[in-house]
Amino acid sequence: MKNMRSRQWGYVETALYIVAVILLVNCRRGVFDEPTTIAIVLATATTIFALRCYTHNRYRDYVYEPMRPDELPHDTYEYFNSRTSEFMQLRCGLVGDFRLAYTPRPVFVRYFLPPDQRVKGDMCDWNGTFSVSFSTYFCDGRLLETAITVDQGQKLSNGSKLWFFMYPAVSVAQLYERHVQAIDAYEASRHVSAITLAPSRLAELAQYGHRLVWWEQGKLPKRLGEPRLPEAEPVLLEAVGATP
Repeated sequence: MKNMRSRQWGYVETALYIVAVILLVNCRRGVFDEPTTIAIVLATATTIFALRCYTHNRYRDYVYEPMRPDELPHDTYEYFNSRTSEFMQLRCGLVGDFRLAYTPRPVFVRYFLPPDQRVKGDMCDWNGTFSVSFSTYFCDGRLLETAITVDQGQKLSNGSKLWFFMYPAVSVAQLYERHVQAIDAYEASRHVSAITLAPSRLAELAQYGHRLVWWEQGKLPKRLGEPRLPEAEPVLLEAVGATP
């Protein structure tokens, strides 16, 4: 059950409504006496209410738990393996597989670190939606992400710390090339350098990006405050330029 997605919980809720209707029909037919009828109605209503509360889309911190490939859901395992070779052809280092969230909206990710130390690559299963992306974090707190999506577009706003470039029907190599171009353009125009990405930092950076999404939707719990990028050493631009 810990890997059940919101869609599957929706099926459970539908089944409960069907059971509730059947029980109520039998109650009206006099199959049950009045005390039993009241108990059945209350129990059914309580169960449905509890399920809706449990599956409500609310903020939860990421957990960042390492996983073996054979522990992943079957379709997640198949998707991750189908595109891993494209990352390896870019000489990316495979960091591993991780769980970021449990049911009712489970999240799984496979991380890669390319030769360019400014970049993190990943394949993600967010509640049954699969994606491929590259991400970079800048010293000014901005997170730049380039992803393969159905539609092409971009989200670039000075009032937002989340910047997106979206491309349909491109290879992982093409996506990586465009992401690096976007990093170079940002550093040149803003005079802000990217931070160094290492396996030991991926957990806190994932949490930062997760909270940024909820913050910009106005749904991050107030007790957490505005997300702040964890302290980090900037990438030396000379080293980046020398990266083959």
